[in-house]
Amino acid sequence: MAILGNNKSMLTIIKRMLHTSVSLLNLSTAVWALYLPYSVPEKYLHHELMVHMWPLRWYFLSLWVGAFQFIYFGIYSAIDVVEIYGKRSVYHKILDYLHNIGSYLLFTLVFPLSLLTSILFWFFYLWDREIIYPTECDDFIPPFFNHVLHTTPVPLTIIYMLLSNKNEPSISLTLPGLTAFLSIYAYFFFNIRLTQGVWVYVVLHKITEEQLHYLLSFAVIAPFVFFFLGYKLNSLKRVLYKHGATFALSSN
Repeated sequence: MAILGNNKSMLTIIKRMLHTSVSLLNLSTAVWALYLPYSVPEKYLHHELMVHMWPLRWYFLSLWVGAFQFIYFGIYSAIDVVEIYGKRSVYHKILDYLHNIGSYLLFTLVFPLSLLTSILFWFFYLWDREIIYPTECDDFIPPFFNHVLHTTPVPLTIIYMLLSNKNEPSISLTLPGLTAFLSIYAYFFFNIRLTQGVWVYVVLHKITEEQLHYLLSFAVIAPFVFFFLGYKLNSLKRVLYKHGATFALSSN
């Protein structure tokens, strides 16, 4: 039992260090993003991609998913603060509420949409980065900004699922949430196309009609595949924890 207690204490320290580091990284990235519009060199203001994307920037799925990630990761830092203050804190009673919100965001939006945006971005980046993230961006956008949006969220959400998530919300609650968000986003996405005659993303103007159909089909189906994948990963976590506890007891 002493081994289990020591392991639990060490795990708590590791989790809190992780939560703090991730939250500070996301906060610094958000602050830098607010400064970004004022840091673009004038010579790039008339770049084809900049002219197209700037008026439509609020329709980018990556930005919305980034906002969900910011809230999600921040919730676990808030949980750490409440736990550190202890049961005497008037806020201790909201711990379960925070865990429920974090779990709901994880399974409904954060995990499936982080995986979707990461796969799509890096696919087109490797195919032809000039149509999604031109080399000129390297002159005023540091690499960490791109990775915080499109790379690190996927492994981090898996780590948080394994280490920090305590609940598994019912699919009957989370699936409608994902469906509702995708439906609302699809409405605005296609409304821009119908009313302004342009796609939100430049890359959609650079591919063939057949490729466009495949891409849109993937974008519709993949989030739901990733949604159920999240639940599958969480079920594997329970198996790993069970075997880990059994091993610790047998070692003792």
